[in-house]
Amino acid sequence: MRETVGCRHYYGMTPVAKYLRTLVPEFHARTDGELLTEFLLHHGEAPIVEILRRHGDWIWATCRRMLNHADAEDAFQATFLILTQRARKLQHSANIGPWLHRVAFLIVAKNPRPIPG
Repeated sequence: MRETVGCRHYYGMTPVAKYLRTLVPEFHARTDGELLTEFLLHHGEAPIVEILRRHGDWIWATCRRMLNHADAEDAFQATFLILTQRARKLQHSANIGPWLHRVAFLIVAKNPRPIPG
C-alpha cells in the first residue's frame, strides 16, 4: 500500500527505520552535538561511529565525485580527522552534516585530481 506524504511517496520505510534505531538505542535520539560532547568527555569511538553512520555516505559521495578512489579515501579520512580536532567548537550544533560537507568539499577543491576516464 502506498501512502503519500506531500508530493513524495512513502513505501513503508518506518518499520525499517525503527528496527535500525533499536540496533544503537543509546545514540539514535541524540543530536550530533550531543554525540560530540560524549566523544569529548569519554574519548570513545562509538559517538564518532554514529556520526559516521549518519553522514558518511554523503561525505564519501562528495569526495568520490571529484577524486579517484585512493584520493577520495584520503579526503574522507581528513574530513573526519578535522571533525575530531574541532569537536569542541561543534558540540553545540544539532546537525553537523552541512559542516562536514563543506569541509570535504574544501579538501577536495584544494587537491583537485581528476578521475581517470
